[in-house]
Amino acid sequence: MIIKNQKTSIYIKKEKNITSNSFLFIHGFTGSHESWADIRRHINNSSIAIDVPGHGKSTFVDLKEDYTYDDWCTDIFLMLRQLKIDKINICGYSMGGRLALIFALKYPSYVNKLILEGTSLGIEDFDQRTIRRDEDRVKCQEIVTSLEQFNKNWEKNQLFKFQKERNSKGFAHQRQIRNDHDPKQLSKSLYSFTVGSMKYLGYDIKDLKMPIYLINGKDDSKHIKVAKEILRLNHKSKNFILNNAHHNVHLENKEDYIYTLDELI
Repeated sequence: MIIKNQKTSIYIKKEKNITSNSFLFIHGFTGSHESWADIRRHINNSSIAIDVPGHGKSTFVDLKEDYTYDDWCTDIFLMLRQLKIDKINICGYSMGGRLALIFALKYPSYVNKLILEGTSLGIEDFDQRTIRRDEDRVKCQEIVTSLEQFNKNWEKNQLFKFQKERNSKGFAHQRQIRNDHDPKQLSKSLYSFTVGSMKYLGYDIKDLKMPIYLINGKDDSKHIKVAKEILRLNHKSKNFILNNAHHNVHLENKEDYIYTLDELI
């Protein structure tokens, strides 16, 4: 189904019998709701998966109009209200984890449990944030110029180096998802959700009262370091480090990922 808001149309893949123990899955940059297909098929709870604006079937109404993190929170709030959902478990990967965390900070009463996979708190240093924002602006243009070439370069990221080896079928599926995006929509999504435009969340996460579960691949030292910082800041958080996985744990080690999610609920 598609829910139309003022600035976006958001695609939702929803199962029946959604409860407070159901999951809302939010994919990472260049992913889609289909990125969670294997996980959703095998977990013990019902779930919802969405396409983040600019990805898959979710679109920005006007590519020239500003879209902010506050707009994102409003869209998800309105979606939950329209679906008559008062509380849900939110699981976000990478960029989707940042979006999940930002929503949880603004609308904590709607979040039962927060699961963050390979998620950062943003960039604390203002100058470094500016540099990152400028770098992502260049990537926005690269996406529009040639999505195929951008995706080839994107797959060379060291965070993804073991994906094809560990799950060749899942890697091929993710590659197809990337190549099927609308370049202008995807570019707008990166422009809107660059970590360079995001407030650093390290000062805020300590205030969250719901359980926070951090999932990291053992090979992802960068985000394990972030997880340790979250553990220090929020005593209701808990970290799960899974073997045979780097950044995208649910793709590289889906069996242990599914087991972990089932144990959390």
